Amino acid sequence: MQSLVQLYTLVAIFCLLLFKSPREIFANRYLKFLLLLLICISVIKILAVARVLSFGPLVYVISNTALFVFIPAIYLFLRNQMSMQANSRKDIVHLLPAAGYSLIWMLLFVFKNNEGLAKADIFNESSVSQGPPLVYFLLFGYGMVAWYLLLVLGIVKSRYAFPKKAEVFSPVGAALMVGEKLENEHKAEFQTGSTYLTEEKILQIDNRIREFLESQRPFLRHGYSLKQLAEDTELPVHLLSAFINKHYKVNFNDFINEYRVNYGKNKIMNDECKSKKLEAIAEESGFSNRNTFTAAFKRVTGLNPSEFLKTIKEKQAA
Repeated sequence: MQSLVQLYTLVAIFCLLLFKSPREIFANRYLKFLLLLLICISVIKILAVARVLSFGPLVYVISNTALFVFIPAIYLFLRNQMSMQANSRKDIVHLLPAAGYSLIWMLLFVFKNNEGLAKADIFNESSVSQGPPLVYFLLFGYGMVAWYLLLVLGIVKSRYAFPKKAEVFSPVGAALMVGEKLENEHKAEFQTGSTYLTEEKILQIDNRIREFLESQRPFLRHGYSLKQLAEDTELPVHLLSAFINKHYKVNFNDFINEYRVNYGKNKIMNDECKSKKLEAIAEESGFSNRNTFTAAFKRVTGLNPSEFLKTIKEKQAA
C-alpha cells in the first residue's frame, strides 16, 4: 500500500508540473495547502517508523484521514484544470472515504478500547496485523488509491492523446490550443501540445474572463499581467494566452488595453476632462503614461484622445 501511495503521489506531482510551472504551483493557495498537508503526513509517518517520537492513537487516525483527503483533492485540482470547471456540490462525495475511515476507526477504538488498533497505519503493510478489521481497511485503501491513480492517468491520456479526426474537422471543432511559455509580460512563444475545446467550453471561458474583468476591473492596476489574470480566473496561463490570441484575435496587452481605453473613454464622455488632464485620466485608466494611452486609444477608436475630446465638444455645442 505504501508503494502504491508513493506511486500516486509521484504521478500527481508530475501532472502538476505538466499543468503549471513550479512558480505557479507555489503561488496557488490550494496547492500550497495540499503540499503542506503532504509534508505533515510524511513527517508523522517517518517519525513513527523511526520511533523517534511516540504518538497517540489520535495522531495516527488524523494522519491517515489527511491522506484520504489529499488523494482525491489532487485529482479534483487536475480535473478542474483540464476541464476548466470548478468544484460542485456533487464533489463532496470525494470526502466520504476520509469521513467514513475516521468515523469507523473512532468507533472501533471507543467500543473495543484497543489502542493498537487505532494506531495501525493502513497505508503501511508492515504495521498492519492480519486481524479482519485491518484486512478490510487495507483492501479499502488499495481500492481507493488505485481508483484515483487510474483517474489521474486518464487525465494525462485525455490531455496528450492524439485527437480524433472528427474532432479536428468538425465545424464546431473547437479552437486548437497550443501550449505557451511566457518570455516576458508582453510576449509569448508557442510550444507544442494541443487541447480541443467544445463550443460550450469556449463560451464558459469567455464568460469567466469577461465577467471578472467587468466586475473587478483589475485592468486599472498598472502592470496587470497575463499571469495575474490566469490566477484570478483560475485558468492555466498557457490556455488563457492561447484563448485570447485565438478567440479574441489580439495579444494580451491589446486585449487589456481595450478595457482600459473604454474606461478612459467613458471618463472623457462624462466631462472629467474639465477637471482633469489627459495624463490623469490615462493613469486612472491603468496606463503607465500618456503616450501608451494615446497609442492604444487610437488603435481602439481610430482617434487620439484629443481628437475624441474635440468631437465630443463639437457634438455638445451643436
